[in-house]
Amino acid sequence: MKEIEIRMATPNDADGIASLCHHLGYPCQPNEARKRLDRSQRENSTRANIVAASQGRVVAWIEVLLRDTIAADVFGEIDGLIVDEELRGGGIGSRLVEEACKWVRQRGAQRLRVRSNVTREHAHSFYGRLGFRPVKNQVVMDRPLDQDV
Repeated sequence: MKEIEIRMATPNDADGIASLCHHLGYPCQPNEARKRLDRSQRENSTRANIVAASQGRVVAWIEVLLRDTIAADVFGEIDGLIVDEELRGGGIGSRLVEEACKWVRQRGAQRLRVRSNVTREHAHSFYGRLGFRPVKNQVVMDRPLDQDV
């Protein structure tokens, strides 16, 4: 693999990000990714999308958000991290997490959180090596808003 460039995502990265999302089972069409990236850039004070690219091809992506709640001090949260399957284990994910840490610190927050599906044991090991520690277990529930209760 050639040199890896770490940089903020642009709408031109939408195809690559959409493709990566499919790796983790999150269907995302390039046009949807482009719209979401556009929205993310307008909200850049609270959200960042960072990519790793090689020879112009997006090979990894991380999204980090600032969470500002009444119950806790402002903190960063990784909302998604995907590295191309063929490139995992080469340090790209770690570099993206460090870039996310830097982005969060620059905005005054002192903590970075990640939530990971219980079935992603490799991800748990990866985050553990980077200093993340479990703090609670949760059940995530969803309610479609187009349905009556």
